[in-house]
Amino acid sequence: MRVPAIVFAACLAAAAEAAPLVAVDVGHFLAEPGATSARGRPELEFNRDLAVELARALPARGVGAKLIGADGDMAVLSRRNPEVERSLACASAIGARLRAAGFVPSLYHAEPISGESKPFADRENGVHYYENLVVLHSARQPAVLLEAGVIVNRAEELALRDPGTQRLIAAAVAEGVRRCLGARAL
Repeated sequence: MRVPAIVFAACLAAAAEAAPLVAVDVGHFLAEPGATSARGRPELEFNRDLAVELARALPARGVGAKLIGADGDMAVLSRRNPEVERSLACASAIGARLRAAGFVPSLYHAEPISGESKPFADRENGVHYYENLVVLHSARQPAVLLEAGVIVNRAEELALRDPGTQRLIAAAVAEGVRRCLGARAL
């Protein structure tokens, strides 16, 4: 099964004396709602659905969650990211858990077409270098962008709208984050 379509970002941070905290950013906002699905639904709505599920799944794994942008009002984030290696390690951990849950990485972003041709950081787990996204280069802590599919694909669109698929993706991502940050499951 391919992972259905969403884009959102998680900024990952761990304090030595506290549980790790993850900011789950919906990734789009009302003024720029992203791509439109095959059936006319904006990417923002897909992102929000999965981001809410992830924010619910993280605390059960000992990771705090802060949902950002769910109301669609947040347009930009700021700061610079010095944590490329940790970001890539977390992205690989998330990709590994998605694969273990039965999802297959898409090779779309590696295609030699305009706007794509993104080199792999970890091909097996579907991790690309994609430095020009604000949330990836502006955070000061490790940051990961999850693109879970292509919503113009009618089958992927329907899969993402399914609450069971949303929970499965969220659980796999939350477990990848937990493993990356070394949090103890509750």
